[in-house]
Amino acid sequence: ENCIQLTAEVNNQLGCAWSGSQIDFASDFNLTLDYYFGNNINGADGNTFTFQPSASTACGSAGGQMGAGGLTNALAIEFDTYDNDNPMHVYDMACDHIAIEIDGDHQNAAPAAGPVCAKTSMGNIDDGNVYEVVIDWNATTQILEVFFDGVSRLTYNNDIVNNVFGGQSQVYWGATAATGGFNNQQYFCPSSIVI
Repeated sequence: ENCIQLTAEVNNQLGCAWSGSQIDFASDFNLTLDYYFGNNINGADGNTFTFQPSASTACGSAGGQMGAGGLTNALAIEFDTYDNDNPMHVYDMACDHIAIEIDGDHQNAAPAAGPVCAKTSMGNIDDGNVYEVVIDWNATTQILEVFFDGVSRLTYNNDIVNNVFGGQSQVYWGATAATGGFNNQQYFCPSSIVI
């Protein structure tokens, strides 16, 4: 009952869910979330956890853009469950993977960090299981670290406030997801927030 479904197991769906309150990148924080990526290893497209200063109603593009593509001044941690015709999309991977995007393009431009396989075993994450995702921000060192299923998978070091958010430290935070020609039910559950 504390979970939010982002997409049903239906093609061409788009879902975005934002917190009504903002989070401040001028301070340390730690977010723990549970994610369900679906139960169809041939499904698509994936989820993001996104920070953006624009609005608590923002929503990006569907399909491989996973609901966050096109959002300006946004930092999106993508959990991509579909290989979009590699090698045409050269930054996609065969394994379900994690990347950090800051340019608003989840298919055609280089990620700011990653991609790396979500699992160290390089398997699928749309396998019917719920996975814990931890996002940790250290405001002093300006390091954002992403843990997947208890393992550190990605770190990103940048002055995010000035270089991504246009100087705004307080931003909206939430999750997005999308399906395209293939689908999966996708949801997330905010578990804990430590500021």
